[in-house]
Amino acid sequence: MPHLFQTLEVFKMKAQTGMEYIIMFGFSLLILSAIWIGINYRTSATDIELQTAYAQNAVDKMAEASDSVYVQGYPARVTIRVVFPKNVESAYLSGNEIILTLNRQGSLVNISATAMAPLFGNLSAYRGIHTILIKAEDGQVNVTG
Repeated sequence: MPHLFQTLEVFKMKAQTGMEYIIMFGFSLLILSAIWIGINYRTSATDIELQTAYAQNAVDKMAEASDSVYVQGYPARVTIRVVFPKNVESAYLSGNEIILTLNRQGSLVNISATAMAPLFGNLSAYRGIHTILIKAEDGQVNVTG
């Protein structure tokens, strides 16, 4: 009979060791999941900030170029390249404002810049690099691209 008890003790020890490995694996998986969620949240927030910065840079460059050609007057013109972010919903001119509307996780946010001159023209609302033609015309500025 001593042989049988020794065999049972060995099985108990192996079962305990196996259970300890499973618990350690589960605990490690829980910690890694928490870290992954934190990194994913931070990456999402950084992406939103980056897209907003692209939009603000685009409208600022267009307003600055509009001011430049307005001060010079007709026939001044300039062509600039700006980047519209991936979440742009619309791009339009209103009075002397240049406005990009972004979709930020389901809510629409306007990013704008104000120029000195009255503005008119058309802006396409697609993501990527835009070539914008800005030219002075009779006391106002035509912004097209």
